[in-house]
Amino acid sequence: MRVRRAAGGVAALLGLAALLLPPLSASRVLAQGVAEPADSREVHEFFEKLERAFDSGDAGALAKLLSKRYEDDFEADGGGRMRERLAAASRNGARIEFDVVRAVPRAVGATAVVRTRVADRQPDAESDLALFVLRKEDGALVAARRLTLDEDAERRVAGRTYRAADGSFELGAPAGWAIAPPRRKVGTSFETVTLVDPESEAYALFVAFAIPFEIDSLETMARLDAEKLATLADKGTSPRVLAEGKFAAAGLDGYQQVTEARVGGKDQVFRRVCLQRERTCYQFLFRSTPSDAYARDAVAFDEVLERFRPIADTARPRRGVIDGNLYRHADVGFEIAAPPGWAIEEAQSSYTAQVFFTPGSGQSYAMVCALEIGHPIEPDALATPIEEAEKDKRKTIPAIKRLGAIEDGTVDGNAAKTVVQSYPIEGFERTVKSTYVAAGTTLFVLVLHATPAEFEAIEGEFDALVESFIRTP
Repeated sequence: MRVRRAAGGVAALLGLAALLLPPLSASRVLAQGVAEPADSREVHEFFEKLERAFDSGDAGALAKLLSKRYEDDFEADGGGRMRERLAAASRNGARIEFDVVRAVPRAVGATAVVRTRVADRQPDAESDLALFVLRKEDGALVAARRLTLDEDAERRVAGRTYRAADGSFELGAPAGWAIAPPRRKVGTSFETVTLVDPESEAYALFVAFAIPFEIDSLETMARLDAEKLATLADKGTSPRVLAEGKFAAAGLDGYQQVTEARVGGKDQVFRRVCLQRERTCYQFLFRSTPSDAYARDAVAFDEVLERFRPIADTARPRRGVIDGNLYRHADVGFEIAAPPGWAIEEAQSSYTAQVFFTPGSGQSYAMVCALEIGHPIEPDALATPIEEAEKDKRKTIPAIKRLGAIEDGTVDGNAAKTVVQSYPIEGFERTVKSTYVAAGTTLFVLVLHATPAEFEAIEGEFDALVESFIRTP
């Protein structure tokens, strides 16, 4: 293992993620809030043990380095999956690289927040940047939590404040908490930030996303979320709603629901707050474990809401122009024509640009999204976001199925791939046709969401919309 000491700061942060990334250089590691009896030497020794376990493929040694309450990205059964992932990584010849930037003892308990990179030794393999929370258990330092990090998003963290990719909001963390913006999958419209308290099992998960057209209110969204939580609750148990109703914060109207549920053998309290701004939902998911810690954790949760600040539209860059049935976006460099009689609505989201097209009647709509990747996109890599999105959906929607193979093509001379899928979305059965276009350093995703009955009737109009797409200088 290489242990390098840095003068200060974190390394240059280099880009988005998934397989569209070029190879990444080694990173530094942030170790902050290390209190006695844990010190920087013990932190180094922990990662030396972890690398030896990787190199040897010793699953038993790996298990000893993980807390019995270990969590990976806060999934209820994440600990088991992470152990399997670590064991698989060791078989593939993974290595760990890190630098200690600072390790200053503080009277906050025997914890350490450590920023690491796990890099596969195979050429051009993807590196895995993460934040570990290390904690003393039975006198030994073990990993209590692990969160994946996004290097590009980390550039927007200043102190205890995170700024959105498009400048549309700022999010603040309570004192002593760490901000961990996780890796964002290519082709998704979600902007996600995790806030974690190293001294407890409390955390906050923030997601900004465009509200689906199928959702008529935040109350409907809360009901659907409650139904999803019920599927996660332990067998033989049912979530119990403690409080719910209209809620306002940061000058925005919203809805709040507080639920107690037993998940993964633990009694937990989930507080979900949804704030609406045009077609954008700012969703906060707070979790307290065990449930009787909620009264204490609620103070920190309230601070997160108090520190949240939406930024006026005048400060937001990159807005498109609607001219009749034509949508133009000069900054991103494209235009596209709506079919006759279809309405155009630009959305506020974490995409570089996002616009919806809706026919005059029915429950169907089309969506065009642009996402700046930062480097040229190889045509063969276009299958990656399709497969990743399908894999993610299958976790919550097992009924998803692909209607035919992924088809290769071109759109305005740019490489493209198209897939048709069928699955229920928020309780509505949908046929979804998606075309992914690699245009320079920008990924465009053109999607048709239609009921099975309407799909055949309007597929031709959607195809015409795709054919009207052109890149502009």
